[in-house]
Amino acid sequence: MFNDRLQTLRRDARLAAETVLREHGFVCSDGAWSGFLDGAEHGRIPVHCRLPEEFPDSLPEVSVERSILPRRLPNVEKNGKLCIAPSTGLLLDASNAGGLIRDALDRAKALLIDGLSGRLDEHFQHEFLAYWDANTRETFLSICDPTGAARELCIIQISQNGGRLPDGRTFLVAESLSAAKAWLGKLKGKVIGHQAAFFLPLTSPFAPPDFDESPSAQSMLNTMRHLKCLTPSAPG
Repeated sequence: MFNDRLQTLRRDARLAAETVLREHGFVCSDGAWSGFLDGAEHGRIPVHCRLPEEFPDSLPEVSVERSILPRRLPNVEKNGKLCIAPSTGLLLDASNAGGLIRDALDRAKALLIDGLSGRLDEHFQHEFLAYWDANTRETFLSICDPTGAARELCIIQISQNGGRLPDGRTFLVAESLSAAKAWLGKLKGKVIGHQAAFFLPLTSPFAPPDFDESPSAQSMLNTMRHLKCLTPSAPG
């Protein structure tokens, strides 16, 4: 009985939502709704709207083709889905399905306009790891002081050897090889190889690479030349 009632409520909510989408000029094809949002000075922006099975207990999803945008936008996932609300702590009025659609489209419109205008560019720093870790196949651990001065460090490729370290290719950044060995000894890890590295603390952030972008060492050096960095100590 309860499940039947739930299905009826969700069906009615979906019908109400679809009515609002049609009122906004959206057209349904293969379960996805396509239409346009008014981007003000940026013109009409084509978007897609999808109603998840859990609707109205979960938000509708609004997405855009990233390739058609004139500039890169924050708060847009790799597949084009717009992050119109936080993933947790959000209360939805499931009794107002039409209102949920209107609110989702309004939020998407505001996000696109502000993003295209550059007003959200600082959000790239807030979302840095979402871009930086997108294609990473290795795990990097650090036992260094991140607030310390510029200095030479040691990067060690390690093996867990039956211990408690992550699977796959894992690297440890340490102040020295001896410090790394002492730390690894407690976790039953061992050193496979090591090389020198240089720690350069930055005093200003830089924009992360795009999802499918793998920056070269030269491009990172060029980026850092345009940033304010702490001056490294002179070699002894």
